[in-house]
Amino acid sequence: MSGSYYQLNQKYNQLLAIINGIPTSYDLQSVLTAGDAAGGLDISNLNNLDVSTINGNVYPPVVAANLQENLLLSTGIPPFTTIQNKAYYLDATGDWVLADPNNSRNKLITIAKGTNSSTDGMYLGSNSTDINLSVAGDIGSLLFLDTVAGEITTTIPPIDNRLVRTMGYKLNASYIKYIQSNNLISPISATGGTITEITVGLIEYRVHTFTTLGLSSFIVNTIGTTNGAVEYLVVAGGGGGGSTGSGGGAGGAGAGGYLESNITVGVGSISVFVGNGGAGATTSINGDDGENSYFSTVIADGGGGGGGSSNTGSNGGSGGGGVSVNSTAGGSGTVGQGNNGGTGGTPSGNYTGGGGGGANAVGGNATSTVAGSGGDGNSSSINGTPTVRGGGGGGGTYSGGTVGSGGLGGGGAGGQGTTGGAAPIAGVGLPTTGGGGGGGGYSISPTNVGSGGTGGSGIVIIRYPIS
Repeated sequence: MSGSYYQLNQKYNQLLAIINGIPTSYDLQSVLTAGDAAGGLDISNLNNLDVSTINGNVYPPVVAANLQENLLLSTGIPPFTTIQNKAYYLDATGDWVLADPNNSRNKLITIAKGTNSSTDGMYLGSNSTDINLSVAGDIGSLLFLDTVAGEITTTIPPIDNRLVRTMGYKLNASYIKYIQSNNLISPISATGGTITEITVGLIEYRVHTFTTLGLSSFIVNTIGTTNGAVEYLVVAGGGGGGSTGSGGGAGGAGAGGYLESNITVGVGSISVFVGNGGAGATTSINGDDGENSYFSTVIADGGGGGGGSSNTGSNGGSGGGGVSVNSTAGGSGTVGQGNNGGTGGTPSGNYTGGGGGGANAVGGNATSTVAGSGGDGNSSSINGTPTVRGGGGGGGTYSGGTVGSGGLGGGGAGGQGTTGGAAPIAGVGLPTTGGGGGGGGYSISPTNVGSGGTGGSGIVIIRYPIS
């Protein structure tokens, strides 16, 4: 910083010390009028000083202040129309913008005294006087910047798991004590699962990932300033593919139920269960359903097993596919968690099985020669990496035809029936995706009945902001 501007700033600080009653050896008259290396400037008319040039150098205009009321008067920049008693932040272009906790992250926050930023001014905080502003809530309550732009509230706002900005305290029915603060967040303190940290935009998150099958715990020690708000992804185990001994391709299995949203947790141990995938059928029956997964009160239903013999596909998070014998229907998916399985093909041609339902799409219906594909799953970036989970299993075929592909998100392909070949091998659902297993195929000359593919295990992921 150049010497002249530094000396001007030093004078201003000396003046502040005198006005605020801070012990100092400086004499008021000399501070206001004495010349110095800044060019002999007389800064006695401080509120109207515009030091756009000092000794030939260009400097930003001084923003003057009414020190008694702790007001900024926007001298040197265009005045802006403001709404009295609304909160504003100063953006990079010098505009006053209605503030909320996210758009004003680490910015200067003020409260408009009136309707003109230059003549009425903007409160920097309460000084010798408090601000005449009525805010709902109990006297003595901590104040927060609301998510409704410009508003101040005594309730911690529903901040979408992001940032909190405190604004002081409510003194009585008509006045507040405004205290400047930075954005703050006191994060949840918790243990359980595999813990990682990610950054999304400007927000840092802590992520707990549970992949171990069976029961675990998410232990919350403190709920932080977000009142225990967490985001979650819960995926159940996928169903197992069906098998048929009556001369036909079996149905692909449905994906495990898929739930992604947010919930508020309290201090204590919260149950987490990761469901295993269902076993594929080895005889002429439906595949096993996948196991449920859950976190707290959030329960994802296991995927429905693929149809075998002449059965319909089983119901589940997503439904299993039907078989060609009698063109049986697919199973039903749980509303809000998955989709229905596809219908089996006609009892002719290659006797193809229907596709299992996926989290994002229904299972494909089979034709006489083409088995149904598994429905696609959903993509989530809750752990920082976009990942598709919850794909349905593809249907199997009899002695040729086109096998059903597994749905995006871990679904297994159906077993390909042949003439004179070995027992068809159906694809398995991928671990931690809740993908459905593929339907078993059927080969002839000699007869070789293929088993259904095993469903993929589920997963539970929890995250919350830490800064």
